[in-house]
Amino acid sequence: SRLGAFALGNDNGNANITNCLVENVTGSASNTAIVTINGDGNFILDNVEINHCGLKEDLYSSSNAYYIRDVLYVNTYDAVVTVSNSKITNNYGPMYCFIESRAKLTLVNTAIFDNVINTSTNGANGGDVLIWASNDNSDISIEQCVITNNQLSKAGKGLIYAQRGSTDVEYCAIANNVAENLIAGTSSLTADNNWWGTNEQP
Repeated sequence: SRLGAFALGNDNGNANITNCLVENVTGSASNTAIVTINGDGNFILDNVEINHCGLKEDLYSSSNAYYIRDVLYVNTYDAVVTVSNSKITNNYGPMYCFIESRAKLTLVNTAIFDNVINTSTNGANGGDVLIWASNDNSDISIEQCVITNNQLSKAGKGLIYAQRGSTDVEYCAIANNVAENLIAGTSSLTADNNWWGTNEQP
């Protein structure tokens, strides 16, 4: 698919996606996102599984910077997005980021595991962040989630990167991930009452 699995958005529109499987979706153009939210309403994804999605493999040999923008991309400033009781697993390949939000995003009781985030096909971009607060309006809350066995192919930002806005991580199990930094950033970041796979906090 050129534009990913689905895009949600309309001014002040609302949408509920429940009991849904998104599987084996490949982006056929650079900067595709598997799931994109473009509108400024309330969006709920509940009991959704995103599995085995990535960039179309015949683009891998390109010398250009091909990559998936995100598996989940909140590309608007005033949306309120909740992902609950869901699984995001076994996604792979060149990605600029994995989950990116420019607005309010809550991940709750969701498992994010066994994903591989590589750099773009020419090695120049991406591959260095799993969850990214990328805008001043970013307000990411990660609660009661399991984040395990994910792999970033490049050093740089980190597993959870609070560049702008605010990020809060609480009551999560975060273990066995390959990343230079588990949490990092220059903006507001709170990470309390989590298990990091060790008795020491990162």
